[in-house]
Amino acid sequence: MIGCHKLFLMENLHPAVKVERFGELDQDPDYVFICPHDGDPVAFWNERGSELSGFLDPVDAGTFLKYLEIERDSGAADLMRSVASLLAKRGVSVDTLSFELPRGIIDANRTKISDAFYGIWGERAYDDSDFTAFREEMRVAHSEFIEAVRGYLERGFPAVDWHTMGPYSGARIPGGLAAYVEGFNRSKPGIVIDSIVAERPAVPNADLCRAITGKLRPEAIAENDPYGRGIQITATWRYMRDFPGQMVCFDVPKAVLKNGGRQELSTLFAGGILDHFRPHNSAHPGASLHS
Repeated sequence: MIGCHKLFLMENLHPAVKVERFGELDQDPDYVFICPHDGDPVAFWNERGSELSGFLDPVDAGTFLKYLEIERDSGAADLMRSVASLLAKRGVSVDTLSFELPRGIIDANRTKISDAFYGIWGERAYDDSDFTAFREEMRVAHSEFIEAVRGYLERGFPAVDWHTMGPYSGARIPGGLAAYVEGFNRSKPGIVIDSIVAERPAVPNADLCRAITGKLRPEAIAENDPYGRGIQITATWRYMRDFPGQMVCFDVPKAVLKNGGRQELSTLFAGGILDHFRPHNSAHPGASLHS
């Protein structure tokens, strides 16, 4: 059964915070999956573009949607839901949390709003009361997504944080988005899955991480590449610090998913999570994904 599941700690979720249940609705989930970066920029801009386009630097108008698409972890939510669906078919219940706003505007995987609300807007925006209201709207959405994730972690549910990456991170500055897009177009697609294990005092769920990475080819996975100490501004790092041993995080190259790899990866990730689930839940029948 797949349906919306009311988050037990919040009576009214923000519209940008989407919660879905894969599995039985009348019990707590076995896992929680998180996807903070796959909000659809085209849908957002179709709805809000006429309101917000005047706040851009005029030279950015032609490349703004391309910039947003580059920033999007495209395919992450589809991969997350595909794995959750496979697990639900084997009696493992999953709640998924996704953030529906574009990452290139508001980044739900940054702990501080000063890092999360990107400074891509023209100078006149910051003197406009309508833009101030928009920025406050983004702040509230960001805060409520972080609160929703922490609500699950406070209850002790093991978590998987899903991302997809391009091989590129450029400067996001007003008037410079065309250069950002051009730099991305010159970059080489990545092919290695990144297991983000952070560093102490942040601690991942080592058992779950081993169970999943054990299903992947050794040459197809790396740790904390390309992440260094910059990972400490992310909400992922903060979750691993505040809830040690609960979360894992994977960053899958977009190129791998585009080349038809989602189905295979879904099976591998689900198989690893099942391997983790069985010894921690001995009463579960533990059926194989291929049974």
